[in-house]
Amino acid sequence: NTATPSTVYPLTDAAADASNCNVANTDADGGVITITLCSTGGGQCDMSIDDYVLITIGDGLSGSLVDIPNPVAGVYKIDIDTQNAASAGIDDGSVAVAVITSGVSVSATVDAYLTFESDDYDAEFGAWTGGNTDKRWATKAAGGADVVGNAVPFILTTSTNAGGGASVTARSVNDGMDNGVADSIPLSSAVGVTNGSKTYGLYVSATSANFTATAGFDGAAAATALSTTAQAIANSDVQPLASQTVNVQLVASIDATTTAGAYSDTLVLVATGTY
Repeated sequence: NTATPSTVYPLTDAAADASNCNVANTDADGGVITITLCSTGGGQCDMSIDDYVLITIGDGLSGSLVDIPNPVAGVYKIDIDTQNAASAGIDDGSVAVAVITSGVSVSATVDAYLTFESDDYDAEFGAWTGGNTDKRWATKAAGGADVVGNAVPFILTTSTNAGGGASVTARSVNDGMDNGVADSIPLSSAVGVTNGSKTYGLYVSATSANFTATAGFDGAAAATALSTTAQAIANSDVQPLASQTVNVQLVASIDATTTAGAYSDTLVLVATGTY
C-alpha cells in the first residue's frame, strides 16, 4: 500500500498502551530495538490487509540525542523481523548500510576577474580661434565645446568580483598638453581652469551608485590637479561591481601668448580590484 499512514504514534519509553494508541520501545539494549504496536483499543490500532507501518527513528536534527549516531566506517547489516502478538514470525528481511569515514568533500573555485573600458579613446577640445581664450570642455567628437552644458564626458565602466570593490586612478604622461616644440598647457585643478588661465584639468562629473568620486576630483569645482603620478579619481570599497560607471570631464583654456600648434597628452587610466 503506498498510502500515507492515517495515524501517527510517537515512540515512548513506556509499555504499549491500548487506551492512547502509543508505540513503545520495549528493548533498546544489546543492539536490538523492539517496537511493540499499541494493543487494540476499541479498533483504533486494528490493521487490515495491505496496511503498513512506517517507522521513523529520531528527528534528524544535528546533535540531537534522539537520533542514532553513525558508527565507525564500515558495512553494517540490519535485520528486521516482524512477529505477531504470540511472538510468532510473520516475515523478515535484511538491509546493508555502508558508512564512509570522512564523507565526500565538495569544493569549487571562482576565478578573480576585472574588466575596465572606456566608451571613447579620443577626447578633443577642438580649435581655439585667434584671440579667443575662453575655457573649453572636451568632447568625444571633433570640435569641442565652450560651455559645460554641451560637454560630452567619456565614460569608464568597471566590473569585478573583488569583495573590496575597485579604484580608478589617472595620470598624465606629458605633464600637461604638449605641442612637441617649446610650449605646453600645464596641468591644473578643474576649479583652477578659468578663461585665459592656460591650464588643463580633469574632474569626475558623475558616478553610478557603487562608485564615489575621490575628494579633489569630485565635480567642476574640484581642487586637485592631475600629475605624472597615478592618483585615485574614483573608488568603491563596499562590494563587487557589475558594469559600474565613472563619467570623466576634461577642461582647458589658453592665454593670448599660447603658441600656435597641435597640443596633446595621454591619460593613463587604471582600475584595480581589492580582493
